[in-house]
Amino acid sequence: MHTPWAQCLRPLLAMALSSAAWSTTIVVSTIPATQQCCGEAIGFGDPNVKLQPAIRFVPSGTYSLDAVTFDLVSSFGSGLIVAEIYSESEGLPGDLLFSATAAGPAPSAGGLFTISPGSVFVLQDATAYWLTAVNTSTDSQSYWWYSDQSGWRAARDIPGRPSVGFPDWGNANGGGPAGPGTNQSLVLSFEITGTPTPEPATFLFISLGLVALTISRRGRLYR
Repeated sequence: MHTPWAQCLRPLLAMALSSAAWSTTIVVSTIPATQQCCGEAIGFGDPNVKLQPAIRFVPSGTYSLDAVTFDLVSSFGSGLIVAEIYSESEGLPGDLLFSATAAGPAPSAGGLFTISPGSVFVLQDATAYWLTAVNTSTDSQSYWWYSDQSGWRAARDIPGRPSVGFPDWGNANGGGPAGPGTNQSLVLSFEITGTPTPEPATFLFISLGLVALTISRRGRLYR
């Protein structure tokens, strides 16, 4: 016969496990139903003509990063795209927090191109991040589609430019660091997926619940 407290604990534990739901989910996405116009360049090359774009995002929840997907117009060369995530500093990209290199070159015809991380990186709830990308070869280049969404903030860097007069990161058209965002044509098309990470209290409840159920079962075995 089950003890009353064990009977009450079972449905609560099931609810906790269900709410934890350790499965991949979309953290943020700006991929449009229909492509819009043009794209921004991903790659180095001549620092006077090639820009490095970045887009700001803020997760609603805590996630272990599973993948970063770039929506590409086209690509050329044998270089590999490197996805990078920066912290935010005074409304612009700050420190490099995470990077992941693609397993192979992006297809010349473009399309959705996914990069999976080789190490664990946790995106914190309500924390501002900036997503950007570079290429491992100066002779390779990819073009990153614009989205059809609005209200996102973008920034640009010109790698290799002297810092005097050319800050490492500058705002793309539409709003300063405290501004409302960027105009629609500069919204980059991307998607980030992750696995929800339960809060410490949820972990504690689940652990205590499993211990209690184990004790209950052992008690029945010895009766």
